[in-house]
Formats: sequence, structure tokens, C-alpha cells
Amino acid sequence: MPIAAWVINLPQARHRKAHIEAQQQALALPPCRWFSAIDGQALSKAEAEASICHKSLIRRAGRGFSLGELGCALSHRGIWQRFLASDEPYTLVLEDDAVLSEDLPAALPALEKHLASNSPRVVVLGKVRLYAQGSVKALTDAVSLMTPLRAWGGHAYLLNRAAAERMVQAQTPLRCMADDWVYFQRIAGVEVHGLEPYFADVLAVESQLEAERSQMRTAKPWHWRLTLRAFDRLWHKIWELRHALFHGPLRSHADNQMGFFQPCAKPQAEKTKSQK
Repeated sequence: MPIAAWVINLPQARHRKAHIEAQQQALALPPCRWFSAIDGQALSKAEAEASICHKSLIRRAGRGFSLGELGCALSHRGIWQRFLASDEPYTLVLEDDAVLSEDLPAALPALEKHLASNSPRVVVLGKVRLYAQGSVKALTDAVSLMTPLRAWGGHAYLLNRAAAERMVQAQTPLRCMADDWVYFQRIAGVEVHGLEPYFADVLAVESQLEAERSQMRTAKPWHWRLTLRAFDRLWHKIWELRHALFHGPLRSHADNQMGFFQPCAKPQAEKTKSQK
């Protein structure tokens, strides 16, 4: 069945909505469903506190949420819940700054077949920062799946119902950033895959969310960085080493020309990061 995307969009960001609609028409995708993004700044302190498991979040990220990150995580969880309330077997989730490849429609039938499973599966359409070469498996003659060791970015991904159920459970209350795919692999038991080539990028203009993240990182006391994440980072390094030993050398899309793609519609005022 054709995949209709859920798109996270602030109502006032009409230019971003137009950006997504232009791509939807260019790629002949079904009309998008719009999810009004949750504004973290509009939440009361009590509402924000009740939605977060601070112990898990600090152990994983070494800090708390910025207000933008909180709204982002709640928005993604909200979409998963809306999806589960439907009878659809899988769905596409986009943030309104996503830039999609012109080759995505040709890959969707094979991706739908991969998602039509009782196993919890997510397919990240954007860049994978690190993966083991031995984890790469052919999906079609032109597209391969791989298991990411480092991946973040919630701007474009596919998921099935089993994955949504586990991710809602893992994020109630919120325990990690919305796009912490390695957490969902390790803790929630979700099968997360990246793609070679990748099929989505983001607009290069820095978002308010990224600005807040940078501010939070620099404001965080140094002893937090050394202590609160030490165990999690050690565990993750051992996990990466294990994959390197058993699945071959580590690679990333940054050093892989197969990862380059042509966007379906080139924004006039904003360029994609891969084109800078």
C-alpha cells in the first residue's frame, strides 16, 4: 500500500510546509498528514517534569532536554501514537526540513516489504555516521541495508507497528532524544537500519533546535561530561569494537560516494548540507 507521510510542522512555519508539499508532488507521494509540533516553551514546568525520566536521560545524554528537544521528542512520540491508532502496517515520518531524494519512490516497494514484519523495524533514510562494513546486506540490486553504530537525525524515517509500540513504551516517560537510534536498538530492541545510498538530507539553515543543543553542550559543567556518561560511553565503545571485530571495518556515509543523492527539488533560498 502507498505510504503517506506524517510530517511534524509548527503551524507558523508555512514556508516549511510548502517545502514538503512541493516534494510530495514532485515525487508523486500520497498527500501528507500534518502533526502540529509540540512547542516545549508552551509547556508548564509541571507538564515538562512529568514527561521526562531525568535519571535515564542524563545517563544517556549527560544533560537534560532543551525546550526545543523536549517538544521534538513529544512530537515524535505523538506521531507514533497516532500511527498506532490507525490500521496502517507502516508509515513514513518527516520533519519539515527534510530534503528527499528523487530516487526514493523507486526504493519504497522494497522498503515496504522489509517493514511488513512482526519484528520491530525502523529504516533511517538519512546519513549514518558509523557502521560496520560487514553489516551491509542487499535489499535490491541498487539499495543495501546496514546496521548503524552511530546515527542520529529524525528528519526522515520509516517504521512499522511493532517498532512504534516499543518506542512509545521506551519513551513513556521520555528517556532519550527523539533521534537516538542507537538507544532504540540497544534498550528497546528495535531493528534499526540505515540505507546505502541514503535517501534524505536536511536543509542547511541551522534550526532553533540545533542552536539550543549547542548552548546546552557548552553550558554543561565539565564534571558532568566526565561522570554521568562515562559508563554509557564505555558500554557503547565496547559495542562498536565488537561490531568491528565480527563485521569488518567501520565506515560512514561521509567517506562513501554511494551515499550521495540528488534531491527531488532544489530549494532556492536554502541548500542541503550535502551540497554545501
